[in-house]
Amino acid sequence: VEERFAVAKKQPKDVLARMITPNLGPHLGKLKPPIFVMWGLNDEFCPESGARLFLDQCDNARCMTFNHVGHWVQLERTSEFNRYSIEFLNEFR
Repeated sequence: VEERFAVAKKQPKDVLARMITPNLGPHLGKLKPPIFVMWGLNDEFCPESGARLFLDQCDNARCMTFNHVGHWVQLERTSEFNRYSIEFLNEFR
């Protein structure tokens, strides 16, 4: 949290007002490469149902969920995130 807060303090004050992200969910089915999603079950920013979109719409998707983890799986469970990411990427070497 401290790391992310330090970054946020350096951004222009209007950055959040300009952050309009379109809903790309309907386009997920167009993705053909393998997809690996890691999702924290306690993510209050993006609920767990978002992970389900990938599994429902993408032919080649897999998902790993983490209990007691929020939005930042890569920070909250760094060693596991790195290990699983490398294993996934090594499948395509």
